[in-house]
Amino acid sequence: RAAAEIGKRPGEYLVGTGARLRPEKNVGRLVTAFAELARRRADCRLLIVGDGPQRAEIEALAKERGVAERTLFVGASSEPERYLAAMDVFAVSSDTEQMPLGVLEAMASSLPVASVDVGDIAQMVAERNRPFIVPAGDTSGLARAIDGLLGDPELARSLGRENLERVRSVYALETMIAVYDRIFSEARPR
Repeated sequence: RAAAEIGKRPGEYLVGTGARLRPEKNVGRLVTAFAELARRRADCRLLIVGDGPQRAEIEALAKERGVAERTLFVGASSEPERYLAAMDVFAVSSDTEQMPLGVLEAMASSLPVASVDVGDIAQMVAERNRPFIVPAGDTSGLARAIDGLLGDPELARSLGRENLERVRSVYALETMIAVYDRIFSEARPR
C-alpha cells in the first residue's frame, strides 16, 4: 500500500527512518549521509516517517544538499508498518538512544539496519548486521553502511530475515513477560 502511495518504482530502493523530528534524533545527519550516497547512486530515495519541531529545518537541509526531490516527508503515522513494508533499509542517525522501538519495528519487518552506534542498537540487531552499525557521529560511515546494504540486496534480505528471527527470539512479548515474572518472583520475600 505505502509503496504505491509514495510511488516506489521498480528497481528503486527506499532508505527510511521513523523518528520524531527533534534535535537528539539528528535526522539532518541522515539527510547529509543520504546526499553523500545520492552522489553515487541514482536508484534510491529517502523516506522520513515522523514529524516534529525540526521538520522545516530538515526539509531546508534536504534542499540545500540537493536531495529535496529524492526525500519524502510523510509526517507522523499511526501505522508505521505500512511504510516499513516499503523500505529496503532502515536507518538511524540519532545522537542518543536507549533501545529504540523503531529499530525493533524495523527488525520485525525483516529490514536490515544501518545506524550510528548509540544506545543498545548494536546489541539489538542480528550479529551479521553489526558491521553496518558505525561509530557515533560518523556521517560518511553511515552513508557507506547504507550503500553496502543497497549494493548487496541478497545480503540485505538475509540480514532482514536474521533481524526478524532475533526480534522474535529475544524481544517477543512472551519473553518480556517471562523475564519480568522471574525478576518479580526473585524480589518477593520468602
